[in-house]
Amino acid sequence: MSNCGPICPRCGGAFVCGAANGSCACFDLALSDSLRQQIAASFNDCLCVSCLTDLSEAGKSLTSQAGFESLTGEK
Repeated sequence: MSNCGPICPRCGGAFVCGAANGSCACFDLALSDSLRQQIAASFNDCLCVSCLTDLSEAGKSLTSQAGFESLTGEK
């Protein structure tokens, strides 16, 4: 993700992205390569840790694009 704004594009909540500073809470999350690709294709900005955690947990049981879309609100 190239642009990390103060608003999460998934939930609309405010957050602070520390990726540019080399220390972000998201660094500790285990996201599969497939999930990372789906997130990158669906959002133009970083997501908050809460949303990443939700997608990570749900992603463990959702393997289809349709399942991912149900979590992101995409159609």
